[in-house]
Amino acid sequence: MYPTPKQRAILNKWKDTHRYVYNKTLEYSNRNKEYNFENLRNALVSYKIKEKVNPDIQSKDKQIAYKIKINPNIQLWELETPKDIRASAVDDVVSSLKGNFTKLNKKNISSFNIRFRRKKIKVIHLVFLKLL
Repeated sequence: MYPTPKQRAILNKWKDTHRYVYNKTLEYSNRNKEYNFENLRNALVSYKIKEKVNPDIQSKDKQIAYKIKINPNIQLWELETPKDIRASAVDDVVSSLKGNFTKLNKKNISSFNIRFRRKKIKVIHLVFLKLL
């Protein structure tokens, strides 16, 4: 793959956002002890969040009323990167955590520490699902 300079700039921006979301997810999961992909994705990737207005009161059609609110955990510049790429960063963290928890439960390791990703690492995979 030989991208043009403009395409290379876009790919570098996506790569940097992927690394940022990966590190943010790792920090968030360590602080909140959250390891579920959907919960982490909703907290750190989804820009709009559904919030129950009042779970006890239902609307006329017996549906719970929701209010849409903007996610405060997301910077506006992150939205320049497709959601699939940001979600793949969350998936990378969850996969690493689950793999290490499995090794820990099988007594293959005594402890683990997943490190933050640094900019020095040249190769990083990006997921191009629906983008191409």
